[in-house]
Amino acid sequence: MNSFLLVALLGFACSADDPRSGMGRYHAGVCENGGPDYTERPKLSVRETQPTRTLRIGDKAPPLHVAEWNSLGPVEPFKEGTAYVIAFVPSSNSKIDALMEAISKLSERFADQPVRVMAVAGQEQRMSLDSWRRKADSIKGNIRFPLAWDDGVRSRTAYLTACGEQQPTTIFVIDKHGAIAWYGPPGATTEILNAVLAGVWNHDQVRHEMESAEDLGWLRIEVIRAQRTKDVERMVKAGERLTTEFQDLPSIEFAEALGEDLMQFGNEMLETDSVFDARKEPRLRVLLLAAATRAAKLDRHEKPRSLALLARAQAINGDRANALRSARKGLELAEAALPPDRDLIDRLTKDVAEYGTP
Repeated sequence: MNSFLLVALLGFACSADDPRSGMGRYHAGVCENGGPDYTERPKLSVRETQPTRTLRIGDKAPPLHVAEWNSLGPVEPFKEGTAYVIAFVPSSNSKIDALMEAISKLSERFADQPVRVMAVAGQEQRMSLDSWRRKADSIKGNIRFPLAWDDGVRSRTAYLTACGEQQPTTIFVIDKHGAIAWYGPPGATTEILNAVLAGVWNHDQVRHEMESAEDLGWLRIEVIRAQRTKDVERMVKAGERLTTEFQDLPSIEFAEALGEDLMQFGNEMLETDSVFDARKEPRLRVLLLAAATRAAKLDRHEKPRSLALLARAQAINGDRANALRSARKGLELAEAALPPDRDLIDRLTKDVAEYGTP
């Protein structure tokens, strides 16, 4: 898959309070804090399980239900041979003019091609239709595209709720046959649309990539919730999934993200002051070894960090011979790396000495 899409799926900056910061990168559709605040869309922080997907890449795009269009609408129903971009925008956002300008420029960029660009806003906790009319009128110079006001929450439920998307601003790209080609945060829409128009967009590959990233994101949240509540049972269940699911890896980048998750999960169980210390719980020892083994396999046993974790996991599980081999190989790789990681070299040197002692 092209790198621009992988960035859109996996690369987001996170604050210290964002659950994504604890377990790495993932598709922002499963962010725990934030998301649309309309009536039928509770924030993820109150959800305990991943919502069922009823709208997927490759599915026929649902119809829009519009209560009111601006003067540049309405837009005809999806027709064969035309691609569509639908931007669902947060109407209560106080700085929406820049977003509207960006959508306008996207519309103008594809004005001579079979593409219709539009946006949908709707009632939110802090925005009514009357308020929206005044707001849209104040920035009408930035709105040079058809803009719809949702009929209740019907359009947003049919799209955002159905696919499990939580982004305040979400773009849907619909191909020339009326199928969902992509959805997600703005930023890569132009390149995605170019690929869709050229007929080189692989719906199956994109669906696999996106859904794998979303599933991994939800699993990360489950691990974080277990950490926050110090729930060993929950941690074990999450760890069993992390070490066994995603056998059909969609990309190298996804494999790298999964490997980082496995490393962080394993290192949590090496902390002596953690309730998840693998030395204290047999099931956690097994999970530690499974996480370290999979991380090292994803790294092709060529990265010293994952080999260092594997060595410790093997030692804790009583396999000192293999622990010594893993630590020695890890030390050899660490010493050859530039720049050298002195802390890792020191740790592996100590591990080699310990595991090599009868």
